[in-house]
Formats: sequence, structure tokens, C-alpha cells
Amino acid sequence: MSNYFVNSLLCSNRCLASALRSWNNPLAALQCAPIAAFSAQAADTGPSTSGRGAGTDSTASGARGLSGAKPKASFTPSHASSARQQQKPAQRAASAAALAASSSHLAPSRLFQYVQTILHRELLLKLGPRGWDQVPRLVSVEARVHAAETHLNNEEVDKWELLLYSLALETLTGRPTTFMAPANAKNSATRTSGVTVRLDAATDPDAAYSFLEKLIHVILPNQVGFGGVPPPTLVTPLPGDKAAAAKAAKAAVLDHRKAPLRPHATEFRVTNLLQYPDFEQNFWLFEQLRGMRVRLVVEGASAADCSLLLSGLSLPVLTGAAAEAALAELAAEARRRSRVVT
Repeated sequence: MSNYFVNSLLCSNRCLASALRSWNNPLAALQCAPIAAFSAQAADTGPSTSGRGAGTDSTASGARGLSGAKPKASFTPSHASSARQQQKPAQRAASAAALAASSSHLAPSRLFQYVQTILHRELLLKLGPRGWDQVPRLVSVEARVHAAETHLNNEEVDKWELLLYSLALETLTGRPTTFMAPANAKNSATRTSGVTVRLDAATDPDAAYSFLEKLIHVILPNQVGFGGVPPPTLVTPLPGDKAAAAKAAKAAVLDHRKAPLRPHATEFRVTNLLQYPDFEQNFWLFEQLRGMRVRLVVEGASAADCSLLLSGLSLPVLTGAAAEAALAELAAEARRRSRVVT
């Protein structure tokens, strides 16, 4: 301990003792106050062996000894919590929502806010359902890259060969991808037919609608030859998928609505992934990327209701001969993949 530190403490103690002795003499107290404050500040810079800072205790005791009252309390986090408790319920809900949005790495999607505040109400007025639970809604958004549609041109490849495409999908969606099962189940440990990522619109709406918002307003308008998405069709389980058939039957039994919502899906292709601004900084790394397939699953009482929802999301739906050609192409692709699996 340095001599300066010791002398400061002794000077502080002498001034405080003098102030206590001359309690009724304000002039003596005023003379000792500056020296005591300076000594307490010097003591605060030294090391402390206790759990509390020595300078803080000296300052508080000096203030109480000189003025006879406790020092003015400063604003602490405990005061902030008590202030939050005094807020109204609406203010607390807004504060909680703002805190949740700031803690998430994804900003709240403007498309999701539009669906909640405007589109949902417009669908209620236009369709006139018996209840709010019969309004069509988005279920999931799935992005897939098949190995046959990459530069590899093979139905099955090693998993490491699609790591770049897996990284690309994770960059676009912010969610981890999974490898698609190959046709030969024996090679599922090392082989794959593609990579996919599924975004649930109910449990993870910010990720699903953020990906869809960028796709609708940035990518598809600049895609050459894009005229719209195929009309949604009813999702039916595959002939050999008994688990999916049992799940669909159980859901139909539990749904007692007059017009139950049924899953409908539409699928379209994004031809050039390099149009995404996410790859601008690392264009050289993702230069060999081609395209991906996007599958939207929508629940609605009919295909027309689901098409109306897609139109409200600024996704044009094909009609007439163009719609028939797009559906025929999807059916041919499904048959080809079913032959590969069998």
C-alpha cells in the first residue's frame, strides 16, 4: 500500500472526526467536506479486499456524517423493472414484442404483417366463411435442390458434393438444411438425391415470410419467362406411404367443420439463384449454382380459395392452357421420380 494512499485515508478519518465533533458548527463541516470527498475518491481507486468497493462505503458514510441525510439514489436496473411493472398491459405487450424482435436475428417480415393486418381481413370479406378458422392460410415453404438439376447431372451423389448447395439454402433461409433420401436406402448414409429446407409458417413465420417476401418482390419479377405459379392442387399421400395416408385420415375425422381445410400445394422453379443479393459479396464461391424448386403448401376449403390467397401474396396463378401445361409438367416430373424410387 503506497504512502499516498495511507495519508489520504488518515486525512479522511481526521476530517470526519472533526466534523462529528463540531456537529453544530456548519463552518467546520464545510471546511472538512472537500478534503473528505477528495480522500474518499483517492481511496476508491485502490484495491478492495471485500465484496463491496471501499470508496463507495466511505463516500456514503461521509455524506451521511456531513449532511445528516442519505445521499440521493441513482437510477438502477431495479428502478427500470419497477417502472415496467407500472406500465399498462398494452404498453407491456408492445415492449415485449419489441424486445423479442430485437433479440431475433431476423427482422419482422413486412409480408407477414401485411397478411395479419390486411390480407386476412380481405379474405374474410371476400370469401365470407362461417368462421375465421376457415380462411385459407399458408402452411409451409420448402426450398429444394435436386442433384439431377445441378452441374452434377446425376440422380444420386455423395453428400459432400452438395455441401455448396446446402450452404446456399442456409444462406437464403437462415435455417439448417437436410439431405434428401436417395432411391437406394442402403446408401442413405453417404449418398443423397438433393438438399431441402422446410420453413413452417405457423411456428417460424418470420423465416418463412421473409424468404417468400424476397422471392416474390426481388427474384421472380426479374426471372425471364416467369408468368406465374401453377394452380394449387390437393395434396394426396403417395400410394405406398401408409403413414401419411393414416395421418390424413385421422385429421379428416377430427375436423368437424362443414368445409374443412385441406392441404393444397403448388411448385415452381427459380432458374437463377445468383440473382439473390445474399450472394453478392461471395459471388465467386456460388458461381456454379443454377436453380432450385420452391413448394408452397396452403390449407383451404378448395383450390380456388388457395389460389385467392396466393394472388393476395402477389403471386400470379396461371390459368387456361398455361396452367394445364404447368400441371402436366409437374405430373411428368413426379412420375419420373417415382420410377427412380421404385
